[in-house]
Amino acid sequence: MKYYNMIIFGLLFFVLLLFPIIPSKASTLEVKLDNYSITMEFVKDDEELLSEEWPKEDIKITTVTKVVVKNNRIVNLLKDNGIHSDNESYALLYNLNPELKRIDPLPLGSTIKIPKVIGGTLFEQKLKKGYIVLLTVDKQFKDELNKDVEAINSLSKPFLPHFKITEQCLGILEAKSVPKDVIEKLKNLQDKEFEVQHDFLVALTRTLNNQKQTEEFQSLILKQSRFIRLRIDRFENDEIKEDLVSNIEDLADWFTHIKRTTEQRTGPPLHQETLFSLHNEAELLKSLLDQMLKSEKKLNVTDSAQISSIHEDLKVEISKYDQVMAGALPDSEPVFEVIVEIKGNDLQKINNLRVYYVANGLYREPLVNPPVDTLGFPGLGSGSVKELPIKNYQIWAAQDGDPLHPVTPPYLLELRKELKVPLVLKVKD
Repeated sequence: MKYYNMIIFGLLFFVLLLFPIIPSKASTLEVKLDNYSITMEFVKDDEELLSEEWPKEDIKITTVTKVVVKNNRIVNLLKDNGIHSDNESYALLYNLNPELKRIDPLPLGSTIKIPKVIGGTLFEQKLKKGYIVLLTVDKQFKDELNKDVEAINSLSKPFLPHFKITEQCLGILEAKSVPKDVIEKLKNLQDKEFEVQHDFLVALTRTLNNQKQTEEFQSLILKQSRFIRLRIDRFENDEIKEDLVSNIEDLADWFTHIKRTTEQRTGPPLHQETLFSLHNEAELLKSLLDQMLKSEKKLNVTDSAQISSIHEDLKVEISKYDQVMAGALPDSEPVFEVIVEIKGNDLQKINNLRVYYVANGLYREPLVNPPVDTLGFPGLGSGSVKELPIKNYQIWAAQDGDPLHPVTPPYLLELRKELKVPLVLKVKD
């Protein structure tokens, strides 16, 4: 019997070597709802949201229409439809209901479309046992955006300030009448490199161990110990260097914050158009940084202007992330109606024109090389109307279907509030 058990054990061991047991992974379902790509994951409805295998039956997502009555809360309405409430499901809700501006409270008497996950008997039993569906809207674009942010963080390092007290730095400080006892203390930090200013300041405070000296000399020491890894002669002048370094530092921080909140599902519920624009601007910034590092040409005002345009766009976007309050249900991303009139002598020509636009940071001339991805207003001719999220835009008119050859000069629109008058584009003679 003993030898029999050994033989069985040996056979089992051999089988496991050939066919190892792989822990089952909870799968995601990729579905379409209207124009939105939805990733669905089945999870335990608790703080950990642990994944669970889908029931082996058909699962689909649809929308149901609901007239809001007293005491309707969106969290309960979504849960009744099998959906976990978070900023991803709120984003889908706002995108499905463009007229909906707020979900807490829901406007009484309004009619809204709510997503609903439908399955069979097994799915319904799981819901009753405390499971729920986690939605992610346009996950592919968010994953690509996050990868671009990782690349941006890597590519931006040569531009970002680092801190190191060198022998030259000590000499400059001594020449600026910094006391010898402070210089001696600073030698304890000599040639130690810090990538983060906060870490350097903590080390500096501990080294000086004197509040008065820290307050008196910190600013001067910080200025003299700050450096970037990219050679100074790569910049056409100091002004361009300072602008590029400052803007790239901000952009790296802002995109990192966007990535973190996206992964944590705590970012603001964005319109699909805003998400795509963020994705495209991250992709462009990655490409620009890569070109700057690979080329040996001096970085000039054109390089600085392109980065500055993206910086101004992201400054607007990051403010939306700052407005997300812990514990409060987020409002819809604001949009404003934009009316565009086209002026010119040839009315027949104007009637065949379409208004096109793009985020300012993505605009470049010429538009055709490489081609810029553009969006268009509905309808042809003068007086076309579209609701746009808060952002900086370049807007122009071109023959319908040929957006990359404008017939009007571009108009820079810094959209922050409702426009009282239409924009006017004039056809070039």
